[in-house]
Amino acid sequence: GEGNACRIGLEQTNSDYVLFFSPDGNDLPEDIPKLISKAKEGHQIVHISRFGKNSKSEDANMLEKFGNNMFTFLVNTFFGGHLTDALNGFRLIKKNIMIDLKTDAQYLNIEQQICIRALKKKYNIFEIESREPKRIGGQRKMRPLIVGAQLSWQIIKEFIFWKV
Repeated sequence: GEGNACRIGLEQTNSDYVLFFSPDGNDLPEDIPKLISKAKEGHQIVHISRFGKNSKSEDANMLEKFGNNMFTFLVNTFFGGHLTDALNGFRLIKKNIMIDLKTDAQYLNIEQQICIRALKKKYNIFEIESREPKRIGGQRKMRPLIVGAQLSWQIIKEFIFWKV
């Protein structure tokens, strides 16, 4: 799953930072310099928001937009964040921080787990508003009921069981 792919990539890099970027064409390569610039300013985690005030997702349908807003609201409420998109994986993160988060999520919930654990550990997360174009490759893996159940269970687990 996506979570394991992120951890395998993390193990294979010698870089101080890791860039997570979707291969299906709905992450904009021109956002990479923006991520790097904010990391150079001292932000430990920088990610792209598809649902900020000036953001736009051309790929998410109404149910997905509602779900993202709902789960982002829950993450912010339970873990003290001010995020506009807790479910997007397009991010640049310091390798040592990613290791420190000790993620174990297997699927699309890896993005939410990174945000939750980073908030709990008080890491600095900076969001960059951007545009998510329609996907140009690959098959959509998001299944609303299954992913929604995974995200819900993860919030409960992280709130009750995961200690900083």
